[in-house]
Amino acid sequence: MTGHYLGGARPEVSEPGQLLAVLRDHGWTPQRLAALRDQRHHDGQGWPMALPIGVPAPGGFARFHAWVSEVVVALNLDSRDAGVRDASQPLDAETRRLMADLPPHYGSAG
Repeated sequence: MTGHYLGGARPEVSEPGQLLAVLRDHGWTPQRLAALRDQRHHDGQGWPMALPIGVPAPGGFARFHAWVSEVVVALNLDSRDAGVRDASQPLDAETRRLMADLPPHYGSAG
């Protein structure tokens, strides 16, 4: 969620409340996470950040994604992610890629 390695031994966290405690212990308050989220949105980047390539999602992708969503809601950081994009914000790399991707038959119909 922070994009930073928190250092030390990897803590065992099996529920959102445990992750919230670990984040607080490392100085990541909800306000600091909100500022990070807002900065990434402003820069056209996604948030929460995806796991690095090659790092397996604990419990599988779907469970991990649902778990991260629970943490975002618990931190009350989901209000900007309600599915409505601010038109003044730049497009992120994934959205630009999707917009540039044309179906194989594009331009050949008719």
